[in-house]
Amino acid sequence: MNRHYNVAQYMDLINYAKEKIPGVTFSSDIIVGFPGETEEDFAATLDLIRKVGYMQLFTFIYSKRMGTPAAKLPDPTTHAEKAARMDRLLKTQEEFAFAATAAMTGQTVRVLVEAAGRSEGTVNGRLDNNLVVEFKAPKPSSASGPTSTSPPALRCWWANLPNKPQSTLYIQGDFTMDCIDLFKKAAAALQTDVRYLN
Repeated sequence: MNRHYNVAQYMDLINYAKEKIPGVTFSSDIIVGFPGETEEDFAATLDLIRKVGYMQLFTFIYSKRMGTPAAKLPDPTTHAEKAARMDRLLKTQEEFAFAATAAMTGQTVRVLVEAAGRSEGTVNGRLDNNLVVEFKAPKPSSASGPTSTSPPALRCWWANLPNKPQSTLYIQGDFTMDCIDLFKKAAAALQTDVRYLN
């Protein structure tokens, strides 16, 4: 697929990020069944997924696009085989994502509130790991808090994850903070490491 790096270089970056940013999570795009992919190649993909521990994956079964170099490559793998591999990949990813999400229960987390929620009286937003959550909004009388009737401006709130996994998160307190601060710290850490200045 014309990648200009190998697995070892990729994992070096992943491990570096984990070292510098505790709790960092990753997402990626993965194509299953690229022309010439063998069972051994696919097994190596599953191994990489387990090593990295992706919180989210955007996955696709390869489909030929005329005019691209890949369209000229032999593609002996049947669609049924590709679909079976996709199923195995999704199950591997789901096992990690479920365990990682379950491990977060009982924690107080930062939520970047983006809009009114789907249910009455709720708002939704994203955690630092990009998971989307929905939780009860503060009462409309709260001057600084978002309401379910008008999408709030982007702001960070602290939310307490319930001890038992469920779809609704409940607000812990009426606090706002600078969401950009987290990203400034991460960028500063990378910019001061000589390995990644070039």
